[in-house]
Amino acid sequence: MITVMNTNVNCMRGIKNMAIACVLCLSYASPYSVLAFTSSDDLVSKGRLYFEEGSYKEAIMAFNQAIEANPSNVQAYYLRGRTKIVFEDYH
Repeated sequence: MITVMNTNVNCMRGIKNMAIACVLCLSYASPYSVLAFTSSDDLVSKGRLYFEEGSYKEAIMAFNQAIEANPSNVQAYYLRGRTKIVFEDYH
């Protein structure tokens, strides 16, 4: 019985350590990286960061991705249009 419990404890420690490693890896990811599960709102936030830095092409791409993720995201359309005006990209 003790051997089985020790094995279960060791297994749980391994799972816990793996979970911690995954969290640490994700926490060190760049705020500009796009993960497959990024929401439309997250992409809009990323676009805003690019806009504030003056990286207008990247901002437009982030807003395009936000629109693709959620075509009903009105804010993404508005901010993309505003960015295009500042960037003087009227296409």
